[in-house]
Amino acid sequence: MHHRVDIMANTGLYEDGKKGIRRPSDPVLRAKDMDRDGVQAEVLYGILGAATRLDDHEAATEMFRIYNDWLADFIRHDPDRYIGLACLPYGDIDAAVKEIKRVAGSGCAASSCPAPGTWSPCGIPSGSRCGRPSTRWGCPCTSTPSPPSRPTCSRSRRA
Repeated sequence: MHHRVDIMANTGLYEDGKKGIRRPSDPVLRAKDMDRDGVQAEVLYGILGAATRLDDHEAATEMFRIYNDWLADFIRHDPDRYIGLACLPYGDIDAAVKEIKRVAGSGCAASSCPAPGTWSPCGIPSGSRCGRPSTRWGCPCTSTPSPPSRPTCSRSRRA
């Protein structure tokens, strides 16, 4: 697997981007790139870091919903090749469970949430696990490393 920018440039990735051709986010074009690179399948695992930097729980929850919808549509193109991990809202167990239920059956192989015990976003006890209920709906929860610093919550969320 190559990580060098010059090799990616030689494939035409950047030139295509200038023309509005977004190969990484088009499942058909992405599969062609995977074939060229000898990649049989890949795990798509999202935007937890970006959403935690919003400092707005409601906006982050909506961002996850939009991403999860996009992901479900993307992996439908080739579910044997694209393994999607839906992103769960942080800081609100009820919202996380609601999103697990919503994405269950969407084609996502699992869901992803911050690692239990590593941080406590927005007041969820660090021992809480989003994973217990997730297996009930066929969308097991994986844990991801915590961000470098604990995100802060908006004032409205703390109230």
